[in-house]
Amino acid sequence: MPKLVAAGFSPDRAAWIEKRNSELVMQTIQAQYAQRRGENVDPAQLRGGEQTLRAELGDGDYERYLAAEGRPTRVGVFNVLASSPAEQAGLRSGDEILSYGGKRVFDIRELNDLTVEGTPGQPVVLEVQRDTQTLQLVIPRGPIGIGGGPFIGGGQFGRRP
Repeated sequence: MPKLVAAGFSPDRAAWIEKRNSELVMQTIQAQYAQRRGENVDPAQLRGGEQTLRAELGDGDYERYLAAEGRPTRVGVFNVLASSPAEQAGLRSGDEILSYGGKRVFDIRELNDLTVEGTPGQPVVLEVQRDTQTLQLVIPRGPIGIGGGPFIGGGQFGRRP
């Protein structure tokens, strides 16, 4: 709880977040156990409660929560593949992807999931942080062509803790 309070959450809100996160983890464990017993389980229950917690907190508070926990808050671009949609749109190594198609992304899995939604080839706005500037690049929906991963504050790419 101290990390959440240090991130600006009130003690009551921090306690609620920790309790809610524990409840969601327990729900995931129960769903996994039910699946092992051969029961039909909604796949969303097996992915954990991150999306539920995010929806309940909202993107701003969810980002503060992730940062307080030392978890990624954006997708760092490690490299851009030659002739890829990313290269053609102007994405560069060192950029940080903030959103895809108007949806905030906090990790590479979310970004990958969003690339397959909608109509392939449809123009999508990719919001990117480059140095101190926020840029909007247009890219066709589908594979982007980057090597990317967690970005954990302070201007350093990091590994998922």
